[in-house]
Amino acid sequence: GRTAIPVGTYRITMTYSPKFKRVMPLVNGVPQFEAIRIHPGNKAEDTEGCILVGENTVIGGLTSSRKWSDELNKRIQDAIDKKENVYITLKND
Repeated sequence: GRTAIPVGTYRITMTYSPKFKRVMPLVNGVPQFEAIRIHPGNKAEDTEGCILVGENTVIGGLTSSRKWSDELNKRIQDAIDKKENVYITLKND
């Protein structure tokens, strides 16, 4: 599939993912894409347009992805629990 979602600012919500079988961040309102998630993964093959998180310590991949995904999920959920809106801004620079 296509792997680059358009630049812009998108609202993040926490919803259940049937694919991953757990609650995780959903990137809302991405034009021409559905079910864009922020999730762990170590290489480009681990995503079909979703956003992977981790440490940029190897060329062409990520490490500690599960650790940082879990931390990000906690921070997003904490903000939502405080009735804060959560957004992500994607840039081309």
